[in-house]
Amino acid sequence: MHGGRLVVLMAPGVALTLVALAFWVWPELLAYMDGQPSCFAGVTLMLWSWRLRRAEQRMHQDMTTIEPAQR
Repeated sequence: MHGGRLVVLMAPGVALTLVALAFWVWPELLAYMDGQPSCFAGVTLMLWSWRLRRAEQRMHQDMTTIEPAQR
């Protein structure tokens, strides 16, 4: 039972060490790994702001539309 816990605790450390060694061997890999989250965050913020703008426009349009009174 203790062997399973050891693997769970040791796996992240081994993975981080391998990534650090990969950065030393291939320094350009760091640029790609750093650039991907930044690009993802930028696209996410652009899409989020675009959706908010559209929602604001729809809300403004709904508020300015006057419906005829029904009798």
